[in-house]
Amino acid sequence: MRPVLTIVIFVLISMSAKSQVTKGNWLLGGTVNFSSSKTATSYPTPTQETDVDITNVTASPTIGYFLMDKFAAGLKQSFSWNKAQVTTSGGLSSNIRRYTIGPFFRYYFLDAEKPFNLFTEASYQLGVISNTPQTGSIKLLSVAAGPVIYFNSSVGLEFTIGYSQRSEEIKGNYKEDKKSFQIGIGFQIHLNK
Repeated sequence: MRPVLTIVIFVLISMSAKSQVTKGNWLLGGTVNFSSSKTATSYPTPTQETDVDITNVTASPTIGYFLMDKFAAGLKQSFSWNKAQVTTSGGLSSNIRRYTIGPFFRYYFLDAEKPFNLFTEASYQLGVISNTPQTGSIKLLSVAAGPVIYFNSSVGLEFTIGYSQRSEEIKGNYKEDKKSFQIGIGFQIHLNK
């Protein structure tokens, strides 16, 4: 019974909260993602099997400013660490780091008096990929949209669904273009003027 009561109290408190999506306010926040996977690949000729353990951690902090009511612009960074380890014969491994930064633009659809809001965001980032001892370049374009629920006038929990297109290249090694759909969760803090 206690968890239900806690959830009801939390919902009632958050329903009285209002967002700060007005001109002159600051927006701070971001997301952190973690994934771990194991891949098994079989090759018929020659008969061979490869197992790979992959760990990926990504942090994406943002800082923005409301240029007008419901519209914010700012900088978005991403730091990503990816480790892959072949666990079958050969035991090869890779340790890849990605760093990107670039502008983002965000628009909120509902008025500031609501305890929730809907938003859309677009960002374009440039960066560096490092796979020791090689380095290369990254271009990342992403769009996302979703709801945000405010705990109080400053803090909101947001859920997103989005699309990204990433191009990365290490000259003389490889070039990769990757398109993906994503879901995410993050926090944003709205600071009053």
